[in-house]
Formats: sequence, C-alpha cells, structure tokens
Amino acid sequence: MVVALLAVAAVAAFLLLRKPPSDKELIERLILRLEEGIEKKQFPRIMACIGKEYADESGLTRRDLMRLAFRYVRDRGWADVLLSDVKIDVQDRAAVANMYAEVTYTGEDMESKPFSGEVTVFFRKRGSRWFIVKSEGWQSTVGTPLD
Repeated sequence: MVVALLAVAAVAAFLLLRKPPSDKELIERLILRLEEGIEKKQFPRIMACIGKEYADESGLTRRDLMRLAFRYVRDRGWADVLLSDVKIDVQDRAAVANMYAEVTYTGEDMESKPFSGEVTVFFRKRGSRWFIVKSEGWQSTVGTPLD
C-alpha cells in the first residue's frame, strides 16, 4: 500500500513540476500530427489541424481542404510525406513555418506522383491550441476541380 502511494505521489509531482511545452513545440507536434494523419489517411486527424478561418492566396478554404482530404482518404492510393529543414518563427499568437516537403502520392494504378519544394505554413493560436490558417507552395499539385 505504501509503495502504491509513493508511486502516485511521484507521478503527481512529475506532472506538476514538468514544464509545459513551448509554442514552438506545440506547432512541431501539430505538424507531426498532420503528417501522420496524411500518411495514415485519418480524416479527423487531418482536419483537426486546419483552422476554421483557413484561406490561402490560391482561393482554397477550409471547406476545399475538407473535400480534398475526404477524397484522398476514400481513394485507394497513399502518400508518403517527408518534411525537412523545418524553421518555425513564433510571434505572440501567430507563427510561420518554412520547410522543404517531399510528398509522393502513389495511386491505385501504382503510378507515383511526386512533389518536392518549399512550403510555408501560417498558424494562429486559439485558446491554448494552434491551427493552420494559410499555406503556400503546394497548391499547384491540385490538378482536378474541387466541385
């Protein structure tokens, strides 16, 4: 019984004394969640990363991304995502991440469609959570109408 109480006290002390993650660490986790969501074709995980106010310069909105993600997860193809040289700049409740992305989509016909290039992602913090609100650099890969 004493051992169990000591174990509970040790866990409680650890949880109370550990430093909360920084905004940069939270954004890194968000990027990893999105990457995993894409690779595992998990629609809720993908969309949980995208802010309601998402809008980019190519005209895509959150609703458009939702359609793209839904179409992708229903498709029999898959994507491999590799992000490198990720640089995150946090300014209060906004942040920008620049990275090099390599994405290879392999369709049901086993034909690969690679993309590689610089991608910029913009984030906003709502409450204690970060969301993607804009991105640049990948939109030219969307080759079909969204309707």
